[in-house]
Amino acid sequence: MTEIAISVAAKVAEYLVAPIARPFSYLWNHKSNFENLKNEVKKLEVRRDSVQHSVEDARRNGEEIEKHVESWLDNVKNTIDEASELINGDDHHQQQQADMKCFKGFSCINLKKRYQHSQKAARLKAGVAGVREEAGEFEKVSYRTIPEETWIESSNNYEAFEERNNLLTNEMDSQHNFHVEALKEADAWSLFKNIAGTCTDHLDLQQIAFNVVKKCGGVPIAIVTVAKALKNKEIYEWNNALQELRKPSWKNFQGAIAKEVYTSIKLSYNYLESDELKATFLLCSSMGCTYYASIRDLLRYGIGLSLFVGLDTMEAATNRVATLVSKLKSSSLLLDTPDSEWFAMHDVARSIASQNEHVFTVIDDFIPRDWVYENTLENCTRISLHNIIELPDKLVCPKLMFLYIKSKVSFLRIHDQFFLEMPKLQVLHLVEMYLRSLPMSLGRLVNLKTLCLEKCKLRDATIIGVLKKLEILSFRDSRIVKLPEEMRQLIS
Repeated sequence: MTEIAISVAAKVAEYLVAPIARPFSYLWNHKSNFENLKNEVKKLEVRRDSVQHSVEDARRNGEEIEKHVESWLDNVKNTIDEASELINGDDHHQQQQADMKCFKGFSCINLKKRYQHSQKAARLKAGVAGVREEAGEFEKVSYRTIPEETWIESSNNYEAFEERNNLLTNEMDSQHNFHVEALKEADAWSLFKNIAGTCTDHLDLQQIAFNVVKKCGGVPIAIVTVAKALKNKEIYEWNNALQELRKPSWKNFQGAIAKEVYTSIKLSYNYLESDELKATFLLCSSMGCTYYASIRDLLRYGIGLSLFVGLDTMEAATNRVATLVSKLKSSSLLLDTPDSEWFAMHDVARSIASQNEHVFTVIDDFIPRDWVYENTLENCTRISLHNIIELPDKLVCPKLMFLYIKSKVSFLRIHDQFFLEMPKLQVLHLVEMYLRSLPMSLGRLVNLKTLCLEKCKLRDATIIGVLKKLEILSFRDSRIVKLPEEMRQLIS
């Protein structure tokens, strides 16, 4: 009987203690509850970034995003915002409590607030984990669509494309001439489909064809010639064409598709009306590692390279450059941009322009040492180094006339002898350089006409004063501690 009474009493105590202990557990586990919440938020952010990358890739491929994925991303944002608000609010409350003294120097603790925050953190942690687990159910984030047809006969969707000569028209075997500076995606697809024919309706070719059109970048010449070359071809030939367009290089211009693109753009270049226009196009091919390039920079480079003759004022030079760019856009060798101060060039046109011009470009890398030692660059006339992380001590480039260097790291060093073997250099553009002083060898550039220091930090610029032939000097967005007195010696 006694044992029964003890057992009953123990059970009663268990039911009485549990409800009492649970609230205290929120007080005891306050710190761990918030640590657990922070960890879950980090996991959710990692999962969100992974899904977001897949979404961005799908959109670049012209695919539609599943509605439940978009809804999940919205839910993630709200959940993370709610968790961050709670965490920040608790941190602020903790600091307030630490600043308050209530008895013999001890901090006051608001047990009610501590309990409420800890309880909410524990519950929110479970909610965050649930949202993260939902992403594991995504079999895919997008689905493929084909753009609606926009027939060429409709003039509402893009402007008429008119080439300047019948020879190019006959080469492309086109019934009509249509002119577009850069076609929109749906218009480009319509033009391509009209020329390539019904083969693009085959399910196994639709997505490949759509990607091929995108890689043509809206350039009418490329679209027409690629469509003609791929008409009625096998799927493996379509795949090969797409691969070539993804890595445009003059070395890749072999085979039917490459020859078609090369012939069309080269033909348009050959029919430019003046050597000045051709030289401007070739200079444009050296500018920018991104899609857009600045007309203002083109003006500065052109003056430095003496491309524009017979001009006495900067206004006249500016008008000349604007006219040249407009003509190149009319030939579809340059593309328009939303900002009139910029222009664009398709990668295929850029590669063709640089083919025989001894142009060297490096992006996100460093110059291979064997190239330096073996004098690989000795015939280069233009070099562009974008986001470079290392430079050799010296470059032997006796024919170099144009040099662009953009640093990727703040500690990039330019050796004092770097410019010693560049006697013909006329244009130098340095971007995001953090230097104590300009290299002494800069003073040996006796033919330098254009010097641009963009977004640079520099203390000692005295060497600039010895550059007697400078015509263009730009410190755009740069920070220079003190301009040297030697600059008064510049006479241009």
